[in-house]
Amino acid sequence: MVTPTGSTSALATLFVGVEIHVMVASGLPDLDVARVLRCCASRVPEQLREQIRVECGITPRHLRICECRPPWREDVGPEWTRFPIARLGAPW
Repeated sequence: MVTPTGSTSALATLFVGVEIHVMVASGLPDLDVARVLRCCASRVPEQLREQIRVECGITPRHLRICECRPPWREDVGPEWTRFPIARLGAPW
């Protein structure tokens, strides 16, 4: 898990098991970010997290939610496959 910086660092410590990617300190409302992180954390049961993950990427103006799956073939490499589910933007 990537350790976030800025105002989201306190929020991220509440959500164990959620992959969080933070590019820079977010200008998004902390309450809204916390709601999305809580939703991502609740989507996949703990016993299935080796098979599927829901990740939340945080940038200054939007959140990106992705479904992630482990490599399904050896020749694909070690990277998980990411499928974008939603991009939530700031209202400005």
